[in-house]
Amino acid sequence: MVMHWLFLLAATAFWLAAAVGATPLRARGRLPVAVAHRGASGDAPENTMAAFRLAVDLGSAGFETDLHMTADGVVVLLHDSDIRRTTCGWPDDLPSYNIANLEWSFVSTLDAGSWFGPEFEGERVPLLQEGLDLARETGVLAYLDVKSSATGRAGLAAIERVLEQYRDIKEQVIVGVWSEGALADAVAVGLPELSSLSFIGSVPLAAAQYIRFRDELALRSLNINHALQSQPWVAGAQEAGLQVFAWTVNDPETIERMVNIGVDAIVTDFPSRVPIGG
Repeated sequence: MVMHWLFLLAATAFWLAAAVGATPLRARGRLPVAVAHRGASGDAPENTMAAFRLAVDLGSAGFETDLHMTADGVVVLLHDSDIRRTTCGWPDDLPSYNIANLEWSFVSTLDAGSWFGPEFEGERVPLLQEGLDLARETGVLAYLDVKSSATGRAGLAAIERVLEQYRDIKEQVIVGVWSEGALADAVAVGLPELSSLSFIGSVPLAAAQYIRFRDELALRSLNINHALQSQPWVAGAQEAGLQVFAWTVNDPETIERMVNIGVDAIVTDFPSRVPIGG
């Protein structure tokens, strides 16, 4: 319990710094916080409520999850567009296994836990609302990685309609997208009023680009593949008032390197491996 509250204090400081463009956490001598990748997905089935609850129990400052949209416009928490890797219970002759072509009434019947272990049988594909309810209940951050079926004005507008119900926790919600166009669409549908916008990338953005995104598209953080991050790049982004996430970091040596180069948050399948931030 003590560890959990320490993480929550770190998460609060992390978010406030991002929200007001304050001095980066590392400049105040803080360690990075842990954000559980698809929940505590090293020890529970990814993107399930079991994984998110375990992340909270392990003291994570927040959880990262992936958003897709069903054929009937329901926003769900699932990484792959194809349902087969992380669910069971679908027929072999289904015309399509793409989440964008399936209705929620069918998706809601799938078992999203048995593939990981028999003790997780009965876990379901969660609704976005279920993840946000947990964030509201526990005070942790919810980092929402918008995938292909939920990108575009229609998908982002569907996300906006859900987030409108959670305006009271907008300081805990981060919406991550993968392109400049998606950032522009997120601004157009009003997501900066309900969350903080983040850019996700495999390659670090040039300073001129992230500064333009900050000034024109309400960008507040960068979530970049750990392998190409460096201390000068991290420091430059933080000096521009942006928080820096590193994904996906699991081994102790890489976690230590991320601590040393000064990132603000480490996205990991194993949040208990990250030193307590804050």
